Amino acid sequence: FAIKGVSWFGAEGAGAVVDGLWERPLEEYIALLASLNFNALRIPLSVDNVMLNPHIGEFFLTANQQLKGLRSLDVLQRLVAVAAKHGLLVLLDMHRLNSRVWPDERGLWYDASTSAIGERLRSAWRVLLRLFCDAWNVMGADLLNEPHGATWGTGDAKRDWDLAATSLGNMVLGECPRWLIFVEGIGRGEVVSGTSCELCFWGENFLGLGRRRVELIVDGRVVYSPHAYGPGTNSRMHYFNRSAFPDFPDNMPAVWEAHFLEPARLAGATVVVGEWGGVYEGADELWQDRFKSWLLEHGLSSFYWALNPNSGDTGGLLQSDWRTPHVEKQALLSELPSTPALLSLASLPPFKCPARASGVREHEASEAFFRCGGATPLCIHAEQACNGVHECADGSDERHAACKAIGRGEPPCITLGGQDALSPCVLPFQYRGERFSACAMDDA
Repeated sequence: FAIKGVSWFGAEGAGAVVDGLWERPLEEYIALLASLNFNALRIPLSVDNVMLNPHIGEFFLTANQQLKGLRSLDVLQRLVAVAAKHGLLVLLDMHRLNSRVWPDERGLWYDASTSAIGERLRSAWRVLLRLFCDAWNVMGADLLNEPHGATWGTGDAKRDWDLAATSLGNMVLGECPRWLIFVEGIGRGEVVSGTSCELCFWGENFLGLGRRRVELIVDGRVVYSPHAYGPGTNSRMHYFNRSAFPDFPDNMPAVWEAHFLEPARLAGATVVVGEWGGVYEGADELWQDRFKSWLLEHGLSSFYWALNPNSGDTGGLLQSDWRTPHVEKQALLSELPSTPALLSLASLPPFKCPARASGVREHEASEAFFRCGGATPLCIHAEQACNGVHECADGSDERHAACKAIGRGEPPCITLGGQDALSPCVLPFQYRGERFSACAMDDA
């Protein structure tokens, strides 16, 4: 599954909501990302905003009158629902402990005012779990952004991020075992096996994996998520010096592989780059071009930083008016692969209807769920209804009445098996010597 993602920040700050809603409707941004073939959003949050759930100031919602009067988490729920409608996954990212403190000088998962280490962070994740575990397109938890002050694998419970991430990740999986657990690297660190990370970017350092891995209660859920930036963000890294490294940026793959890719692969884990980006000018343009090529060479997924134009040291996919595209950046990212999330959702089997679907009657749909027929209340996600695949045993999810109930036309024509399973049919097509100009069931 190839993730082509982008971060949309703002909800981690004093406004407690994604930026740009003063310029355009929320759905316009998500529809734009879908049109650019993005299939995932990373939404930065903060512990205090999650716990306090403040009302959003009217200024932040000028172009979204229907959201006025709502609280922070209400808007986040609307965002997740709109993203689901457009087939975008959502990664929740706990970006800050305090919405008004950045950068956090301590760089740990707790602050000086906390007596129970990490408990506020755990409480915030419990709130998000209750709200979003049932949302099919919320893919997981990015446990904490850039714990640059932490250590890894030393045995110090107050500073080792691997121990804290293991404990926190297991708590999340205990309540929502389907989520992926994104674990970022630390900041600077000592020399490990001859490799130094003295000049690692925050979140980039995974050298400690050689000492201890993050092992969770559910197999296959941990994702190591490094952050990497070029000279447009911080030019002091020695490997950006074109006098010392005249082959720049071709010297960079060895750096990325040493800092995070090789340690993660030796640990047998998945790698998804959680942040990369920059101004895309001069040496930084060279760096980003090479990083994009390297991602493709290694088949790595990533989240670009950011949609927002108001990131001071990187800019974004949009210009300062929030409408004009940054054409060069969008062209840069156009080559990255993106697996359609809605097609991947197709064929997931029905599940016991959750409490939120208690009012949904047989063969009817709510915003989130469709209830199949039968004595036992079984549901599928609303996006699975009228998708061309019979997930309900009685086939009710693909009947005309079901499509009409959720405001869709006829079910699409989908290839159900073979090497192109769950891909849209291209009409007309030839199969076993016959020509088909309309959707038809020929065999299993």
